[in-house]
Order: sequence, then C-alpha cells, then structure tokens
Amino acid sequence: MRRAHVENEKGERIELTNSPYWDVRIEGLTPGSATINTTTIAGKDGSVFNSARKNEKEIIITAKPKFPVAENRQRLYKYFKTKKEVKIYYETTNRNVKINGHVSGIEGLLFEQTQAIEISILCEDPYFVERTERNTEMSSTQDLFEFPFAIEEEGIEFSIIEKTISQNIKNEGDTETGMIIELTATGEVVNPTIYNVETRGHFGLKIELQTGDVVRINTNNLRKRVTLIRYAEERNAINSIIKGNEWFKLMPGDNVFTYKCDKGEENLSIKFIYSNKYEGV
Repeated sequence: MRRAHVENEKGERIELTNSPYWDVRIEGLTPGSATINTTTIAGKDGSVFNSARKNEKEIIITAKPKFPVAENRQRLYKYFKTKKEVKIYYETTNRNVKINGHVSGIEGLLFEQTQAIEISILCEDPYFVERTERNTEMSSTQDLFEFPFAIEEEGIEFSIIEKTISQNIKNEGDTETGMIIELTATGEVVNPTIYNVETRGHFGLKIELQTGDVVRINTNNLRKRVTLIRYAEERNAINSIIKGNEWFKLMPGDNVFTYKCDKGEENLSIKFIYSNKYEGV
C-alpha cells in the first residue's frame, strides 16, 4: 500500500494517489546524501574525518493531469505555491510519516500531447517524522478494583499511581530526535533535575513549583524552549535552567532517564513526548 497527499499553508489537502493525476512519481523518498568534512595531512595517505552534516532533501513530484487537463493542472497551482510551505504525507504498510518543505519551482511543457508537471520541494529538515506522537511516563497505574466488591464507609481505592525513579525510552527511528519533557507538580517541588543514565548528562531547573504547575522542556532543533504553565498562563522559564545543561536527544535504541529534586520528588510526574524520525521510507 502506498498513499501520498500534500497540505498547503492554509491546511487544504490534495490527494496524489487515486486522484485526477496518473503516473504520479515522487523522487527523494530515500535517505539522500551527506556532506563529509575531512582534512589532509602532508605526507599521510588519505584524510582525517572532521565532521559530517546531513544535506537538505529535495523532493520532486511529477504528475500527469487527467482530463480535463487544464483544470487539473491549474488545481496543482493552488496547493503548490512557489515560496510557500507544504507538508507531504506519505503512508506505506509499515510507515506513516510526514515532512515539511517549501516549493522551489513548478514546471511543465504545456504543448506536449501528454503534459507532465514537475514540482520541486526543498525540505530544510531532511528527516521524515512519524505522524504518531508517542508518550512515555515515569509512572504506572496499578488497578485495585476487583469483583466482587463492597464499598466500606471510609471508601476504597480504584487504582494507585506508582512512580518509578528511572524510565527507558526506545527510539525506533533511524536517527536521533528531540522531544518534549513535561513536568507536572502535584505538590511542592524544588529544583528538579533529569539525568541521562547513558551520557551522564543532566537538565536541571532552579525553580520552585506548586500544585498544578506544568513545565514543558522542548529539546527539538529550532524549537528549544522552557515554558512554565501556572494558572493556565504560559510563562517563559528559560532563565531557570542551570549551567551545564544538556538539551537531551533520543538516540536510536534504548535511552534511560532518571531524576531527583531538592525537595518533593514524590510530587513530580514526568512525561516524555516524541516522534520517531526516519532518513527515508
């Protein structure tokens, strides 16, 4: 199964498969290339690796409009406007992903017997992102409700939340990915710090939280921020981070995190929100 559709900056969508276009081809769905930086040393064979960078991805969509040809060709102009951002959604039997880009050009020969319209989209972030958002919490719910049952005068517990001091998060994607770490206070919490057990890095806040406070730490590239939500009002809390913090990334495979607080560890709930990223489909 393969299905592809595109969404323009207004949220309008057009289907590219099972649509008024035939022989639709999409290039750029594979992992693509990287730039490798090296240094040569006099008198030495070969070179020394310095760094590597994943190049931006270009996706080229070629579509042949069905009858009425002019009407269906012009419909493409509505969804693929040069300079504007588009979202490409692509679904197969084992992956359901999206990627953002900007339309760099739309070309075609209008006087051919069979018109073929070629659309070029430049994706600054070259990775496909899983459309499903994943949530992992540092707690689990233990059911206490059983049949038969009787409610005593002082009441009964239906369930309890058991908090864990460490949590493994498995990144099933091809590459590292950022995430949102959500801290929720059910009582007084002072100076929470999260640790990556593998890298021994930490992300700590010099802050005093009260009941109902929520802190969101966004570690995604170009969206890094720390936000405190108190009484339904968002506040910038970037000044609360302590020196030497590591903006955590989830590496492919297992990632283990733990945490501590100067006070109120039992009042803190932590949730990790992320999506797997892939080099290709």
